[in-house]
Amino acid sequence: MTKTLKTLFVLLIVALAGGLFWWQQNKKKLIKDTIQNAIRKKTDSLYVIRYDSSKIDEIAGNASFYNVSLQSESAKKELLASTDSLPNSLIFIRVKEISASGVDMAGLLQNTNVTAKKILLLKPTIQILNTGANNPKPNSKADTLEFYKRLLGKFNSIKADRVEIDSGQVIFTDRDGKPLTTMENINIDLKNFLVDSVHSYNNLISYFIKDIRATVDNIQLPESKNKTRMNISGFTYDASAKSMKVNQLHQYRSGDSKALVELNNIVVTQLNTDAFVMDHQLRAGLISCNGGMITIFSKSKNDESKKKEFELETDFDTIQVGGLKLGKTKLVIVNANQPTTPLIINDLTFDLMNTLTLESGNTLTDIINNADWKITASGIEGMAKNNNSRLDINNININKSTSSINIGRVAIIPNGTEADFVRQSTKQRDRFDIAFSNISLNGVNFKRLINNEGLEVDHAALQATVKIFNDRTLPPDLASKVGKAPYQNIMKLNFPLFVNQLQIINSLIEYKERAAKTGMTGIVNFTNLNGLVSNITNMPDKVKLNPTMKVLANCRFLGKAALNSTWLLPLITGNGNFSIGGTLGAMNANALNPIIEPLGMASVSSGNLNKTTFNITGNDNSASGIVSFLYNDLHVEVLKKTADQQLKKRGVLSALANSLVKTSNPSKGNAPITASVVNNRDNTKSFFNLVWKTIFKGVKQIALVNSPF
Repeated sequence: MTKTLKTLFVLLIVALAGGLFWWQQNKKKLIKDTIQNAIRKKTDSLYVIRYDSSKIDEIAGNASFYNVSLQSESAKKELLASTDSLPNSLIFIRVKEISASGVDMAGLLQNTNVTAKKILLLKPTIQILNTGANNPKPNSKADTLEFYKRLLGKFNSIKADRVEIDSGQVIFTDRDGKPLTTMENINIDLKNFLVDSVHSYNNLISYFIKDIRATVDNIQLPESKNKTRMNISGFTYDASAKSMKVNQLHQYRSGDSKALVELNNIVVTQLNTDAFVMDHQLRAGLISCNGGMITIFSKSKNDESKKKEFELETDFDTIQVGGLKLGKTKLVIVNANQPTTPLIINDLTFDLMNTLTLESGNTLTDIINNADWKITASGIEGMAKNNNSRLDINNININKSTSSINIGRVAIIPNGTEADFVRQSTKQRDRFDIAFSNISLNGVNFKRLINNEGLEVDHAALQATVKIFNDRTLPPDLASKVGKAPYQNIMKLNFPLFVNQLQIINSLIEYKERAAKTGMTGIVNFTNLNGLVSNITNMPDKVKLNPTMKVLANCRFLGKAALNSTWLLPLITGNGNFSIGGTLGAMNANALNPIIEPLGMASVSSGNLNKTTFNITGNDNSASGIVSFLYNDLHVEVLKKTADQQLKKRGVLSALANSLVKTSNPSKGNAPITASVVNNRDNTKSFFNLVWKTIFKGVKQIALVNSPF
């Protein structure tokens, strides 16, 4: 019996030794066959896994596989044959090393579960080949589920306490191998990894997003429909910190590295991963960006899509953002009709100041109305419409929460000097040099403004400087100026406008003219101009309620006399009647000499202008009214231009001129004379010329003896 037991014991030892020897000789092949069979059966023999060598310690549960590849030779053959039996995407994987520690070898060999404490993938390269022909197929939920099926193989689950990916790369290509999307130098630290057959995986990221930190050095996105590509560098996602960061986002045209969009340091905080995974919602705290540059290509005016309200399209049922901050950004707006002269907005910032919630189907108007935001910019620059001047706007502050817009300065600046302007002109025309400062718009209807329904403002204020120059030595412009008065031009604007009240503060209007006869320049100015303009509009509903624009203005004429006036201007497209009344205060008559000497070859030697009043009405064709001109001790001189370009008194003609001028009104012992005037318009002259000539006709009728006017 003892001998039998010894024999059995020896046989058992030999069997164990033989079994151990067999296991050591065959374990690698057994494990390799197990993995290969699982992959082959689960993918209907589409995929084959291979690796060059392995190192396995079944006692410690450690395993390493080197130069691992997962590919499909049969799929490549079918792809070349252009068959339609292929799945939407094919996956090809190469990994320099896959290491696992704490592996459940029994579960692995029984084809049930893969469990490990840690899995490391060193330098994996994944190619996802889209099997679509000319137009790659879009990835769907079915493709995501297929990815998980291939990942599981025949196993019920794959579980690891930690998965690390070191220096990985992912390439999405078309069927010819042309890269569509690339991700370079991917590093991932994923905790509590679990893939099993009981979960519903709606998208590729949804299950892994909760306990992961991932960095990608560079992401190259596919070409868009408008032939642009986007590059994302320095991407970081940290689930535990609930944050995401992009160092730089760079968009450019295919074949041209010049940036169309370049945004720096984009950070998203307080990401709600549960809402993302479970409820298909994107909820975040603050989204911030340090700024950069954005280029927008505007469409033509006839584009019908502009007339439609923009409806947001998103893959999320709800988007909720606690705040949004954009740092100083250069915004370039390129007009399709004038691509070489873009409009540039410098140092643009945007600040969303409250929580914004977007539901599926929301429009841009919904966002504007439901959020409080602020936009600032240091300036806007660009060419004016006729390219003879440039636009300069600075210090912009737009605040939705206060319904206000404030702008430091808006200027239309001529290109070149007055002499340059004359050289470029073939006929008489006005050169405008205009600047508006300290502009404030309050009670702005942002809903109408953003929805392309016009600008509606309750109260506006500004300081204006308007300088006009005309050279009368050039041939006259014989084109009709009828219907081109400022109030008539408002009606012709191609966007709706309503300003309930416009306050004009401490402004200046200057008119400079070079005389045809003398070649000398005279200047008329209106300083310290203050006024209130009511009902500036071209909106039909507003015009129906009030068809008149009213202007109340006061200023200093030539910096000397107080001038007060009231203007009632018709807001109709036809030949409406206007009404203007005003009073000019006292001034020394020789203050007129800087005007009448160069322009009229005359001079006032003495006299006091005590008071001038006028009340006139008119239309496009003529004006009429009553003018009162009170003055005393008025004497004039007639001048001539000498060879050295100086003005000299002409004695005889001066005496004759004074004999034709009434010295005073009222004359001693008489009542003041008033003039009733009718003035027919010269259609080649402006609206203001009609007003001025009507008043001047009354002044001459009063001041000249036996005046024919």
